[in-house]
Amino acid sequence: MKKISLIFILLLAACTTEPVEIHDDNAILQLLLNMADSSAVGFLINEFDIDGNGTLYCMELPNTLDDTVACTMENGRFTKIKLSNMGLSGTIPESIGDLTELTHLGLKNNNLNGEIPESIRNLINLTQLSLGYNSLGGSIPESIGNLKKLVVLDVSHNNLEGSIPSSIRNLTALVNFLADSNNLNLIIPEDFCTIYPNLGNYDLSGNQFCPPLPSCIDTPDDIGFQNCDTSCGSGNTYLNGHCYSTGDLTALGAFVKISSATEDSLKLGKQKWHAGKLEQLDCYWQDDEICHLAGDIPAELGNLSTLKYLDLQKSSLSGALPLSVGNLSNLEYLYLQDDSISGSLPETIGGMVNLKDFSIANNQLSGSIPESIGNLTELTKLDIQNNKLTGVLPESIGNLTNLTYLNISENQLDGIIPESICNLSNLLWDSTFSATSSTLFNNQLCPPYPECIKLYVGEQNTSNCSESESP
Repeated sequence: MKKISLIFILLLAACTTEPVEIHDDNAILQLLLNMADSSAVGFLINEFDIDGNGTLYCMELPNTLDDTVACTMENGRFTKIKLSNMGLSGTIPESIGDLTELTHLGLKNNNLNGEIPESIRNLINLTQLSLGYNSLGGSIPESIGNLKKLVVLDVSHNNLEGSIPSSIRNLTALVNFLADSNNLNLIIPEDFCTIYPNLGNYDLSGNQFCPPLPSCIDTPDDIGFQNCDTSCGSGNTYLNGHCYSTGDLTALGAFVKISSATEDSLKLGKQKWHAGKLEQLDCYWQDDEICHLAGDIPAELGNLSTLKYLDLQKSSLSGALPLSVGNLSNLEYLYLQDDSISGSLPETIGGMVNLKDFSIANNQLSGSIPESIGNLTELTKLDIQNNKLTGVLPESIGNLTNLTYLNISENQLDGIIPESICNLSNLLWDSTFSATSSTLFNNQLCPPYPECIKLYVGEQNTSNCSESESP
């Protein structure tokens, strides 16, 4: 029996046991508090030192993040630490990485310097990391990509340099990303757009992010002010914190010359830019954005090759529509109604192949409707009423099968209406004025009329129609 007991004791002694990991989260809290301003710590001791021993423990501090200072713990481990506005100075200790159960770490509004420690990679449970408004330097560590649960990342208002690390693509839960007011430069990962299509709040302004930029943030509003005065690239001009196409600025300058509202190209109307190119110019909808234009439409308009939206209605524009409008192949919306535009519609309008909505009603246009109108197959609305247009309606009108509204009334169009107009099956016709139905009354169009519209031609002056055309 003694022999068996001895063997059992020897076997038990030979068994290896895993070391028990001991965590002293409070020791790290004390380390951080030792970095704080003495008056701030003194205030906390007066307010929260329950046992009066002069040392603050997590359980003695407030437990809601609404407070400047907060600490919570579960099962003896810290889960949240917030020490904002505490005058913390020095570098963030490497031991911060030992707080592996943290979900929130807030050290905002202090005087921390040095680099973000590599040990941050260990805090894999973090959902919020707030280090903004300090004096941190170096780069954002690649190991930040280890924190895959991060929802909020704030490193704003520091002295960080370099690029945004490619590992940020791992932070697929990220909703708020603040990195403004640093010295970040080089590149933003292109897949930033696909990883964060619904990023609720981000700010990258006040850095040196220069073209090329990811498409989804390549606008002045999205990327914010950047220090790119020498890095805009060929064909661009640095102005007011952004890189703009020199050609587009020149074209806007031509409009400024006929404007009494401003002498600043970037303040003419409401503008939207993307990748340094102008996509929208709206001179109508808001009083403070009216351009007060008067004179001929500048030929430089055709240089705005990426323009998608142009609204110059109810200005005092005159002269002919420039031939260069045919260069606007990306234009989708063009509003020129209620001006004093004269001359004919140029054959070049057929180049605006993406146009969806075109109104040039209530002007002084003359001449015929060009056959090239049939190239505008994306058109859904065409309004050229109340001009002085003459000649026949071109056969190519039947190509515009996406039209839902067509108004050619109150002109001097004559001849036979082409049967191809019956191809426009999405139109709802009316024989008199209608804001929603298509009309062609008050012209000189001759019978016989196509079966699909003969009930809706309205009043027509047929005095010049030949006997073969008259009923």
